[in-house]
Amino acid sequence: MFTCYTYLTLPIYYVIQKPYQKLRKSHFQRSVQLDATDPYSPWVRTQETKFHVLTTSASMAEASKMMRRLYPLDRRCIGYRNVIEETVCTDADGLAVRLDGKVLRKLRLSPYVWFTYADVYDRIDCIARGLVVNGFQRRDKVVVLAETCADNLIFIQVCLKIGAVMVTVFATLGDEGISHCINETNAAIIYTTYDLLPKVQNILKTCPKVNTIIFVDNNSDAIKNNNTTQFEPNIKLLSTTGLYNDGKQEQTIELDGLELHPDELQIISYTSGTTGPPKGIEMTGAQLVRAGVSTSAAME
Repeated sequence: MFTCYTYLTLPIYYVIQKPYQKLRKSHFQRSVQLDATDPYSPWVRTQETKFHVLTTSASMAEASKMMRRLYPLDRRCIGYRNVIEETVCTDADGLAVRLDGKVLRKLRLSPYVWFTYADVYDRIDCIARGLVVNGFQRRDKVVVLAETCADNLIFIQVCLKIGAVMVTVFATLGDEGISHCINETNAAIIYTTYDLLPKVQNILKTCPKVNTIIFVDNNSDAIKNNNTTQFEPNIKLLSTTGLYNDGKQEQTIELDGLELHPDELQIISYTSGTTGPPKGIEMTGAQLVRAGVSTSAAME
């Protein structure tokens, strides 16, 4: 009976699902070697590359500049949702549920709030100038220790604009792993979120070269009820709002020319080591662009 049903419905599935199209795509040759006789010859695309802002840019900073010319300023750029309510998830015994060491929380979120391109560019430029006002130097290493969020994406663009070398670190690596990443790169600046400040404060005990902490202060209620000045006097504590205001008042500071050369080191991305301490992957600006182009092609 089952076999009979399979054969009777096969034509219907063939017409609707069109398996021949998927088969043709899977057999399509997407790349060839420039020199088929040379096993070390590079591989190139067989199809013409569609226009993408990264395909005509030598670096991510250059791509960011091009986007300012391509998209209207009033167009939506980055969306985020505010946390309306936060509750701790508990088990049958009433104990907090933990996942990878972190307390699992249930969030009730607001509808999306949008930054336009004009909003994003304004924040990038003002925070960049604010960093310069507060002594930032080109090629300074900045440890990005933060969960993915709108502020994080904007700050990465700030780093590109002022020629910072980003050191991306997962907050789940643990204090020892994070300290290793900071000390191995000799970074003196840490960018983080307000809720991770206690973790950063604990890490600083083993990171003597760190002298500046930049934190996202979008949780204004929590900041009013807690003390953010518990760091040692030699640690400069800067909020993104403070940097924005500093940069807003210093409109004459010139930012052009601070971007790193495409062949210069742009990012050190740390992953949790399968064995031993976390491993850092170094990438230049040009390599970041090529990685972005490859990713965009795979998503088409």
